[in-house]
Amino acid sequence: MNMRIVVLAVALLLPAAALGQEAQDPATRLSKARELANGGRLGEAMQIWAEVVELLPPQERVPVHLELAKACRKFGRLPEAWYHFDRYTRLAPQPEPEALTEKETLENALGRTHCRVEFSSDPPGAALHFDETGEGPGLEMPFVFWVKPGMQAVTATLEGYEIKSIQFASCAAGGTAAQKLTLKALEQFGVLQLAGQEVGAEVFLNGKPEGTVPFRKKVAAGTWDVVVTKPGRPPWRMQIVVPPGGTVVERPAIERTGKIVGGGKAGAETEESGNWWKWAMVGGGVAILGVAGTLNGIAYGRNEDLKARYPDGKPWNPVSPTVPAAYRQEFDDTVQPMATSAWVLYGVGGAAAAAGAVLLILDGAGDAGKAVVVPLAGGEVLGIGATLSF
Repeated sequence: MNMRIVVLAVALLLPAAALGQEAQDPATRLSKARELANGGRLGEAMQIWAEVVELLPPQERVPVHLELAKACRKFGRLPEAWYHFDRYTRLAPQPEPEALTEKETLENALGRTHCRVEFSSDPPGAALHFDETGEGPGLEMPFVFWVKPGMQAVTATLEGYEIKSIQFASCAAGGTAAQKLTLKALEQFGVLQLAGQEVGAEVFLNGKPEGTVPFRKKVAAGTWDVVVTKPGRPPWRMQIVVPPGGTVVERPAIERTGKIVGGGKAGAETEESGNWWKWAMVGGGVAILGVAGTLNGIAYGRNEDLKARYPDGKPWNPVSPTVPAAYRQEFDDTVQPMATSAWVLYGVGGAAAAAGAVLLILDGAGDAGKAVVVPLAGGEVLGIGATLSF
């Protein structure tokens, strides 16, 4: 029983340890590679360098390419050694003279046994793998590499594109060739959703009917011409960009300004008003003013009760130093909050009602319009309300 537990624990811990290593940032892994190389474990260090070199910014790749070049040269992997010497000399501001000499020596040796191939991709930046799996670290194209004469298998990978694998016949030893791998972009999708109050309205995508509101559909990423229609009203139209893997939600609101056949005389037409929201502003503002007046009246009544409980024949100013402290405390607790709330609501309600009235007047709603300010009784302090007639 104990042995089974130990074996199971080892089986579970090994993947976790591997995941932890993969999650390390490139700088941490480079430090580990240096420790391995200094400890004589050059092969393991090479594996780490090869995995992280393409993840680094260009200038930070310079010393890694040099380390890889020397290590590959030591292990007799001449094409890889030449490649890393070539990348090093291209990226380094001042390459070491020994590296330039070593690159030239390797090039002369490879020219007698290998074919020089220039690899490129469309779009640029794809990673090339010298196998048919596309797994493991790849080399970023464009670049030059030396391959043996005969059939070669390579695979190109790039995020957002299909994997491209080819087999090609390289040139004879000492010759040159070029291989360009063209990758096809993956079709990417997102979700387009139309919600809101226009339930039942018909939805058109790029001119094609697709359903009704509420609407939700997986569509190709990109720009869509969306039209939402209801009989008797002008259509709602918008260009909507759906990002790859994203969801876009719009709430179309069809203008209610179209002419609709109504009741009464045969053929008579009525125009449906588009000013409802302005009237709502006016009505809401007036309602808020009414609440403010009510609060103001309550505050006035409470203050009168306080003055009756603290009679001394003096003027009653709550902030006066002559007012008893008990009165001032009760005023602050019961009267002042109600009065402050009333004045805040006066401001909000008055602003809403005034804004709605101005918009209605500017839009020419009705033949004539006027705004009348009406005092609201509330004790010693009066509130104001507003009535509109059109």
